[in-house]
Amino acid sequence: MALLFFDSFAHYNTSTLQQKYTSGAAFSSITASGGRRNAPYCTAINLLRGLNPFDPTTSIVGKAVRFSLLGQAFVEIGKGNAEQCHLQTNSDGSISAYRLAVSLGSSAAGVLSVGTWYYLEVKALLSTTVGTIEVRVNGVSVITLTGLNNCGEGSEAWTYVKITGGDFQDYYICDGAEQNAAMPNNDFLGDCTAEALLPEVDASRCRRIRTGAVAPARTTAPWWMMRHPTAIRRTSTPAVSSKRRSSIRP
Repeated sequence: MALLFFDSFAHYNTSTLQQKYTSGAAFSSITASGGRRNAPYCTAINLLRGLNPFDPTTSIVGKAVRFSLLGQAFVEIGKGNAEQCHLQTNSDGSISAYRLAVSLGSSAAGVLSVGTWYYLEVKALLSTTVGTIEVRVNGVSVITLTGLNNCGEGSEAWTYVKITGGDFQDYYICDGAEQNAAMPNNDFLGDCTAEALLPEVDASRCRRIRTGAVAPARTTAPWWMMRHPTAIRRTSTPAVSSKRRSSIRP
């Protein structure tokens, strides 16, 4: 697998959140402007995306986030209906990792404050003995934990990611290299921007016109393009050009 999901919140509104998220849409909302780049953002309360039937052990989650208060969870990774582990902010501006109510470790104080946009990324390898968790803030590692039991549900796999608390946008979910090491995007992506590519007209088909000796061809638009008119690009400096874009392939 690799890149499993990303969202810009720019091509739909609050009333259609439930079409992309498994649960929690009734308690979340989309604001049309005011995010990074004055773009749309989502205010999330237990917004859950269940998506991986392959039971991978590694999850990588990134999102731009702005907190209005500290002392709340912001990412939960789980399986079925049960939590494996979660990350939360603390009143001193630190971040802590938990397996259910068991503290696994914390960052230094002062890495976060209210009212500021950050790009947070979490990578968790689930295991009952050799689990790991790394958290990055704006590309800088603030938590690196190893030798963990981070499986609150008990098994070493995940099937959902839940976003809880704060305003967020430019959101992605990946799984790890254990699914297919040859695939790209199975590690931290860095600060990314998800952009909506909106169609000019409503249609179930699109026409591609080639120039030159080749005759015009009519093709059916891929289902993922019609359902998810979104592209993602990196805003940090990756190994490839920062202007390179790729269409979503869930």
